[in-house]
Amino acid sequence: MLAYPLISLSLLFCLGIIVGFYIRFSFLFFYVFTLIDFILGIIFYKKKISHLFIFLAVFLLGILSLKNSLLLSNCHIKRLISNKTPYLSLVGIIESEPVYQKKVASFILRLEGLKIGQAWLKSSGKVLIRVFRDIKLNYGERLYLSTELNLPVYLNRRGFKYQDYLKRKGIYYVLNIKKENSFLRIIDKDKGDLLKRFILRLKGKIEDVFEMNLSFISKAILKAIILGQREEIPYYVKNNLIYSGTLHIIAISGLHLGIVVFIVLLVLKIIKIPRKVRFVFTILILFFYCGLTQARPSVVRATIMSSSLLLSYFFKRPFNIYNTLALAGLIILLFSPLQLFEVGFQLSFLSVIFIVWLSPLVKSFFLRELKKLNIVWIEPFVGLFSVSLSAWLGLLPLISYYFKIFSPITVLANMIIVPYMTIIVAAGFALLCIAFFLPFLSFSFSLSIEFLISILLKINYLLVNLPGAYFRLSHFPFLYILLYYLAVSFLFGLSHFLKTRLIR
Repeated sequence: MLAYPLISLSLLFCLGIIVGFYIRFSFLFFYVFTLIDFILGIIFYKKKISHLFIFLAVFLLGILSLKNSLLLSNCHIKRLISNKTPYLSLVGIIESEPVYQKKVASFILRLEGLKIGQAWLKSSGKVLIRVFRDIKLNYGERLYLSTELNLPVYLNRRGFKYQDYLKRKGIYYVLNIKKENSFLRIIDKDKGDLLKRFILRLKGKIEDVFEMNLSFISKAILKAIILGQREEIPYYVKNNLIYSGTLHIIAISGLHLGIVVFIVLLVLKIIKIPRKVRFVFTILILFFYCGLTQARPSVVRATIMSSSLLLSYFFKRPFNIYNTLALAGLIILLFSPLQLFEVGFQLSFLSVIFIVWLSPLVKSFFLRELKKLNIVWIEPFVGLFSVSLSAWLGLLPLISYYFKIFSPITVLANMIIVPYMTIIVAAGFALLCIAFFLPFLSFSFSLSIEFLISILLKINYLLVNLPGAYFRLSHFPFLYILLYYLAVSFLFGLSHFLKTRLIR
């Protein structure tokens, strides 16, 4: 692990977050403990024991970051009202882009003021608003509203606790604005962040391109793979992707960022931009695209890793994928430690870890056996198989635990669908370029995308309907997950140890 110092530090930081989540001591207690550790580290900085103080400091910082994220200010809505408050009046600014589903607009409101009795008080915190009216709302608008208070208690069929999900985002209450017994008025506009307003307007134009040129399902899938919006994808489509183990194809990841990097670098090279300037400009485009897709964990991870790779070329330095992956995780968790408990974060990082670590071993093993059998024609498929198998083995317990599904078909499905998805992602970006620069060709080009997506759904449907493609699980104990990943961690450490011994 010393060859990958950021891995050790990120694991300690994650352990600190987990411990901080379950230990009820106050922030001040751990702050004092961290300060003592820091002072001792300075005193013994020339001694061998100083490494222990560094490791302990990272662990404690993980605890502190978690505790700090859970601290509420004195004017936070959670402190000012009780769960039994029947009616509420407040003023706030729309912080997220409103999402429209079945004539219901949902968005997050950042509070500025709260009315208790006859007095208005300064307030902070976020509230989820659901408007059951035909009204157009936009990011950055200041609203005045009055309605009944609701607690999020929804629990879906797979055991997803919506209330806990919202709490991890700092949301404790839901307000439903209906026609009866509620009031909403826009009192000001353009109060949000200027850059975010620009990004959302660009995002709106991209959505308009999809709306005008594609059918409902194709539009929903392209919104997911280009913009990170999965809300419109029909339930049966999501279910089939879950059963085949390919739900990740509608989440923005390294595949999408790789295509963005390729397109930008190619265009800049054609117009003869100097090499180093191309790298810098591409990194800026990546971070802009990350903001366009709402900075989801998988996108942030892929952005940091892609940027690190470009910087390694820029400075002519070796690129260490393990340390870069650990750095990406640390950056995300420093800003949002509760992301560690999100399914998307866990699946995103674990899949990459297993692909990077296990797929070369699987590939070399099968290539060695194929050479013995003198089977040359199958070698191009070995790489696809090793990546798919490695990701499946890495995510197997988590998929079983969260989705209650065991899908043997996943390895084959990913070997077919992931390469095919590259064509659809590239076609999606191509459609946007055509729509903005040659709009008269956009409808004709969209027909090819419709065809590609229909083939994708047909392939997935055929795969999940094969005998033994997937099995539903009634229960998958969490203990199995711990034992599985402890065994994997031991094997990872052992393989690294043997590798270093062989090098020596």
